Amino acid sequence: MSDASVESPHIFFKPPVEGRRLARQLSKMSSARKALLAHEIETGTVSISKLSRRQTSRLLKVATGYIATVSRISNADRERLKHNPYLLTAWHNRRSLKDADVERLLARNGLDRALSAIDRMTAPPPPKVQLAAE
Repeated sequence: MSDASVESPHIFFKPPVEGRRLARQLSKMSSARKALLAHEIETGTVSISKLSRRQTSRLLKVATGYIATVSRISNADRERLKHNPYLLTAWHNRRSLKDADVERLLARNGLDRALSAIDRMTAPPPPKVQLAAE
């Protein structure tokens, strides 16, 4: 057996390790190399940067949708979120419809139904009828 077939115990990642590159390399690494890399990450010799959204989601056990919501809001809103974590669900669930969403709704329900709804919404209120007292 030649020495070329034996895997080197040294990690060939230059710190910081990029998350996407690490994900591609993990499937090719032996358990020994993974353990060595894990030890280097634990001790701070190697750090991981530029994780993908999926990687951060798995690492922190948070839904990718919540991460997307936080990335869409302004910096001022992120500061508010630090003090009131309950705002996240409100912002996450408050989404405006895109044109494609409206077109899909119209195609599914029909234009006549949409126009009837608009007529109901813009119709003047019914007159109030008062019964005369006898």
